[in-house]
Amino acid sequence: MNQTLKCIIVDDEEPAQDILRYFIEQVAFLDLEAVFFNAIEAIEYIAKYEIDIVFTDVKMPRISGIDMIKSFNKQPSIIITSAFQEYAIDGFNLDVIDFLVKPFSFDRFLKAVNKVKSLYQIPYHLIENQDKIINSSTDSFYVKENGKLRRVDFDNIIYIEALGDYVKIFTLIDKPIVTLITMKKIQSLLPQNLFCRIHKSFIVKISAVKSIEGNIVELENENKLQIGLQYRDNVFNYIKAIN
Repeated sequence: MNQTLKCIIVDDEEPAQDILRYFIEQVAFLDLEAVFFNAIEAIEYIAKYEIDIVFTDVKMPRISGIDMIKSFNKQPSIIITSAFQEYAIDGFNLDVIDFLVKPFSFDRFLKAVNKVKSLYQIPYHLIENQDKIINSSTDSFYVKENGKLRRVDFDNIIYIEALGDYVKIFTLIDKPIVTLITMKKIQSLLPQNLFCRIHKSFIVKISAVKSIEGNIVELENENKLQIGLQYRDNVFNYIKAIN
């Protein structure tokens, strides 16, 4: 990894802040950008600046650490630091990287931050921007979601939906994956013999198509998608070509 990970601390207790400051200073790949006593200021900061790791307490005035995490549109890697272990399940349901129970040792802290570091050390080109993805093989690719790299197998994709600057990837086995990438870019990385764009907002896997009636495509998961007027000829020509 050729870069440091930018992090912030969110904790309403100064002694807890001081411990985290000291631990962060001991780790060469961590760079402390800011410290906040409340979640509201942290939310405003994260909306303006790119942050890799958020160390946050749970119980804080006005907005809890859990509610702060829920508010993120683009979630950085989260490490919760709390004396209340009962919040661990809530945290992991929100895909936090780790939950450190106060008081915690430097070794335990290091184990947590190394989990984040490992996300940036996969044996492929490091993703520096959210709108990039990497090919890993002929049957899958990786996307970045909530600060993590997620592998997406072509076989598991049902369809892909455009959401403004994002796409939502619907799969057979996981909850939908939302990542910042254009439809044009992701279409260029999908095998043309397996996927077809049927609408400006939809790409479907051909083998997941159950039926086509008029301008409606019904998928195996019972979802029904509309074929866009400008894509209609392309869809039916594609179907003819593979039959």
